[in-house]
Amino acid sequence: MAVGLPDNNDGKGIVSVWRGTSLGPSGSMTYNQAGSGVSGSPEADDNFGYAVSAGDTDGDGYADLAVGVPQEDVNGLADQGGVRPTRTSPSAHRCACAM
Repeated sequence: MAVGLPDNNDGKGIVSVWRGTSLGPSGSMTYNQAGSGVSGSPEADDNFGYAVSAGDTDGDGYADLAVGVPQEDVNGLADQGGVRPTRTSPSAHRCACAM
């Protein structure tokens, strides 16, 4: 389960991911643009996590995430927006953010 909290930390935003088990959610991780493997820099009002979508985009049987960053600055242009794709780690059964 993934939940975006785009207003967190002055609008820099985060995404919280809970791993699933047969008994329900177990353990969580939090991701932001300051994390290893996530492109961009966390800036006020970027709104990382404004939209979150899940699907197995690489066919490994684990859900991958697309994280919306609607106010991301790109190449010196303010508020151009972007999407940060993530891949899951089959060996760890957790989301490992990567670009």
